[in-house]
Amino acid sequence: MTHLSDAIRAARTSRREFLKTAVVSAAALGGPAAWLAARPAASMNFTLGKITTVSDHVLIYHGPINVGIVRDGDRALVIDCGDESVSSALQELGITQVEQLLFTHYHRDQSCGAARVLSTAAIGVPAEERDLCADPARYWNDDNQLYRVYQSFRPDHLTPTEPLPVARALAHGDRVEFGPATIQVLSTPGHTDGSISLLVEADGKRVVFSGDCLAGPGKLWDVYSLQRGFAHGGQEIGGYHGFLGDRWRLAESLEKIKALQPDLLVPSHGVLMADPAGAIDALVAALERCYENYVSISALRYYFPKLFTD
Repeated sequence: MTHLSDAIRAARTSRREFLKTAVVSAAALGGPAAWLAARPAASMNFTLGKITTVSDHVLIYHGPINVGIVRDGDRALVIDCGDESVSSALQELGITQVEQLLFTHYHRDQSCGAARVLSTAAIGVPAEERDLCADPARYWNDDNQLYRVYQSFRPDHLTPTEPLPVARALAHGDRVEFGPATIQVLSTPGHTDGSISLLVEADGKRVVFSGDCLAGPGKLWDVYSLQRGFAHGGQEIGGYHGFLGDRWRLAESLEKIKALQPDLLVPSHGVLMADPAGAIDALVAALERCYENYVSISALRYYFPKLFTD
């Protein structure tokens, strides 16, 4: 009986620990941009509306999402524009022309200010999500996508409602040159099926804008996006039972980012991470702990035992 009680207490403790460490519910707010002078810090918080200078040509605006700004004189390339508040930051920096606008994924919180703020920019979106960006009405008018339908169990209320004039579809391995910067496209699905991350190399720095792959060391922006059916051990389940079912694909994407050995990770939501490898390892471990807790009490072990032979 003592062993059983200890096990129950341990399970409850690990669940509480996961809830503390595995999910972030709001964009980070906080202190000054002192991380450049103190790189050993794993991550830093920043105040809403502030600008962080990574190098002479790479900056980050902290709005509802973290917006990447690659500047070359008075012109700029912007990564994930967020809402219209970024316009004041661009004016403050003396930028008069946004020539390119690149998105890590199609969600509306990434692009809701594009039409009003950056209407003259050439827009690049993930190749697999081009239709969702350029013709979102097709998604919304498709009855199979309504969230009362359980066919895929991955409907998305963050799909845009207004089309973007897409000029370029960004595929894995593509490169974008802008002023002194080189931007490499990396396919990192998980948060969405077509998510990409962007490695910006400039001024001797390697900065990855990772979208919503992670939100901080050991932390996710949202768990629901990983709801997906999967097959294992000769058995298959649908999306209804697919809690964290896409965690394997996300872990593979995180390993791709880790292999780039960036100096800094910039998530769309969350804190800047100056120890990318440590942040990624912490998240992969947290996902596995969470799933172990889930399947320890889930009826899936009874109905689909071969899914969990590992």
